[in-house]
Amino acid sequence: MRIGWIACRDRRLRSRLERAKHCTTICNSAPSEILARVALKAREPILERNRGIIAANLRAFAAFFAEFGELFEW
Repeated sequence: MRIGWIACRDRRLRSRLERAKHCTTICNSAPSEILARVALKAREPILERNRGIIAANLRAFAAFFAEFGELFEW
């Protein structure tokens, strides 16, 4: 599933990008829109899971760079 395409606070830029997108896409995928609604309703468990994955990956990175600090910089 892929939803969205940009996050931007600059309304003028966002409007220009949106107009350009209309030239390349007719509409969103119907299954993606349904799945997006499901994901938004389950936002907290999804975010919690993703944060757990990120935390585990950060520990793995830290261990790797501690072991090979003379070869890599992080």
